[in-house]
Amino acid sequence: MKKNNIITTLFPSLIMSLISIISFTNISNLSDLDLKGLFIISIVAIFPLLFLVQGICSTLTNTNMIISILFSLVTFIVIMFTGMNDFLISYILYYTVCFLIGYLISKIIVNLKLSKCSKS
Repeated sequence: MKKNNIITTLFPSLIMSLISIISFTNISNLSDLDLKGLFIISIVAIFPLLFLVQGICSTLTNTNMIISILFSLVTFIVIMFTGMNDFLISYILYYTVCFLIGYLISKIIVNLKLSKCSKS
């Protein structure tokens, strides 16, 4: 596996893990309310954005999309079951849709650019 493919596969998992570690262990000088707020913002906004960017990067680096999405989803499932209860299982569909949106939009853009280059 190429270096770009490894980075594309791992970066959302690493960032999700880092945010979870900061939120669940009080290693920073933030209050409990700030840590809970960070984690809620992460679940609703940062994690989906990571999946969207991962979808875009998967297209641009020709990374296997199944491996990328599965690795990130497994990381989220581990975080979900270790740090909280399983009520966030529905977010798996949300994150998968975000990944697919990024993947499909970037795939369409790449195909449009290739078709324009082949016409000229």
